[in-house]
Amino acid sequence: MATELAKASPAHILIASRTAAKIDPVLSAIRGIGPSVKATFVQMDLSDHDSVRRAAPEILAVTGSKLDVVINSAGNMALMEYTVDRQGIEMQMSANHVGHFLLTNLLMLALLAGANGVVLFACHPGSNLDTKLGSHLVMDDYGDIMPVTKRNTGKDFVFVVEDEPRFKTYEQIGATPLIAALDPDLTAQAPAYLQNGQVVQPAAEHAYDPEHVEKSWKLSENLDGQEFKY
Repeated sequence: MATELAKASPAHILIASRTAAKIDPVLSAIRGIGPSVKATFVQMDLSDHDSVRRAAPEILAVTGSKLDVVINSAGNMALMEYTVDRQGIEMQMSANHVGHFLLTNLLMLALLAGANGVVLFACHPGSNLDTKLGSHLVMDDYGDIMPVTKRNTGKDFVFVVEDEPRFKTYEQIGATPLIAALDPDLTAQAPAYLQNGQVVQPAAEHAYDPEHVEKSWKLSENLDGQEFKY
C-alpha cells in the first residue's frame, strides 16, 4: 500500500511498525518511486500501550499535527496458545483492535485538522498465504473452525462467499483499503464497510447495531484506560 501511495506523490508517508528492518526496504522503495515524497518510520508495538503512547506524540511532531489519512492495517491471527499482552488483554484482540483504537484516538485531533476531517471505513482485504501469518498451522489446526463458528454464530462456516476469492495477491489485498482511504465519492456513505472495493452490508449485525457499537466503544476505552470525547 505504501509504495502505491507513493506513486501519487503525497507530501509525506509515515509507517509505524515494530521492526525497522522490515520497513527500511519499503522506505527505500518509496524514495525510489518519488524522491520528493518524505518517508518516515516510527517504532511502535500496538500490543504495548506504553509504546503506542510514546509513538503518538512522535507522529504528531513529524507531521505537524495534521493527518489526511490513517490506515490501520497491522494485526496477528491464529495464535496456537492463549496469549495476553502487557496489559493482560488477549493478544489478537489487543493487536487487531485495542491498539488501533488507542492510536487513532490519540491522533484524532490531527485527523480533524486534516483535509478530510474524520471519515470512517472498515475493510475486508482478503487472505494471502505469503504473509506467513498462518505458516505455523497444519490442517488439523483448522478442525475446530466449523463447530466453533456454528456454536458462536448459529451459522455454518462458509469458505467462499458468492464470488469472493478466498486468497488474493498483495495488490488485490491493498486495493480495498486504498479505495476506502482515497475515493472521495465514498465520503457520503461513511461510516461504511468495504469488501472487494465495494460498500457492502457487514454479515455480522453487531458490526453496525448502534447498541453494540456503543458497547464496543466503551469496552475499548476501558481496555485502553482512557476516555475519549469529541
